[in-house]
Amino acid sequence: MIQLIPRVQPFISFGSTDTYCSINGGTSDGGASSTYGANIARIPLPWAVTVRNLTLYSRDPARIESDVVAILKNNVATALTCTLPFSSTGPVTTSGVDVTYAALDDFSYKATTVTPNSHLIAWCLEAESQGNIFGINPVSGGASVGFGGVGGALGNGNFESYNNALPTTRSLSYSICYVPGNLTHLAMKSFGASYAGGSWIAHIILNGIVQDGSGGTVDTRCEVVDGNATALATFVLPLVVGDHVDVAYYRTGTDAAFELANIAIGIGFVPSLPGRFMLTGGSNNVVGTGTAYVWIRNFQEEATESMALAPIGPAGLRVRGFYVERGAPGPGESYVNTLRRNEGPTSLTVTIADADTSGLIEDLNVVYVDGDTIDIQSIASEGSSDTSRLHWGLDVSIVDVGITDVGVIGPHIWIDFNRTQPGSP
Repeated sequence: MIQLIPRVQPFISFGSTDTYCSINGGTSDGGASSTYGANIARIPLPWAVTVRNLTLYSRDPARIESDVVAILKNNVATALTCTLPFSSTGPVTTSGVDVTYAALDDFSYKATTVTPNSHLIAWCLEAESQGNIFGINPVSGGASVGFGGVGGALGNGNFESYNNALPTTRSLSYSICYVPGNLTHLAMKSFGASYAGGSWIAHIILNGIVQDGSGGTVDTRCEVVDGNATALATFVLPLVVGDHVDVAYYRTGTDAAFELANIAIGIGFVPSLPGRFMLTGGSNNVVGTGTAYVWIRNFQEEATESMALAPIGPAGLRVRGFYVERGAPGPGESYVNTLRRNEGPTSLTVTIADADTSGLIEDLNVVYVDGDTIDIQSIASEGSSDTSRLHWGLDVSIVDVGITDVGVIGPHIWIDFNRTQPGSP
């Protein structure tokens, strides 16, 4: 199946002419080569993948020269490159170049400018594989035994501190499942070199419950032992719409010393619906006041829509539904959340009002074609809470996938409908 990965990437050329950024994770800051190095952006793949059709777009007034972007394979530039001239906002696409990856290869991209100048580039990449691929790139730092990182598992997560003795029930960047199917693969890649005598263990957290084989849960654990670079675990963990999904890792055996990049995690998901994939968003960013625009990785409470736009590549995009979770706006108040196309509203609008914390609109058919842009608008009423964090999921496919499953059109609102897992209260 084909999956599009559209992103908004700030901090290009921040402190260095070469900036390395992750492809299918949620971390926004990537890492300039002069600070964190190239490893900070690498994410391992859970199975064989082919990528193609790299599209670039930017209307950032801070951009003062052309950008050259190269897709990397195991930190080596491939033939899939694209240049966004300073004279053009784009979209600009490089087509006709396929790059193949095997399981546990890692991918990332490098943006190059002539002089350092922090700015934003939005981009889209097409990936073809047996399902959906997600992941989280490494963070810098060390870890004591029992500690590591946790973040959303389905493409919007970034690692925050994790204590395996007191497992996180929901990270700030948790992911919302919006396409039913099975998580089946968890890949790990270690970039640290200054520690020995221990290992790193990763696992999935589903609706607040660690999936490690205990209490009737599915054993999703994957372990990289010191001295080994990679590990891959396979399992079958069913997901349904509305599930909260995180991935966590922690240190065993001996403390890990500080590294510029430690552990990267890749995730494989096989949807039950042919040709479908998810786009998910949400982090620790607050989106609670006035009118703001969001997309995966853009700045918090962005008031300028052009700084939140991601381009759509040649395969196009078909959106069927939109699910939103966020803090309740308060009595008599509301948040109006609208999927946008080319800076105009679509029929996908979810309103969260009063004490509600979630909402859904489904069974629609909104089509984006090559060169269109996508983002989400949030309009908060004047007295609504100003600390609301917006999390969302889209049910999507490329345009060529049919719509025979489309039925009744209409919104559905519910609160905290997540299912429980074996061993849960």
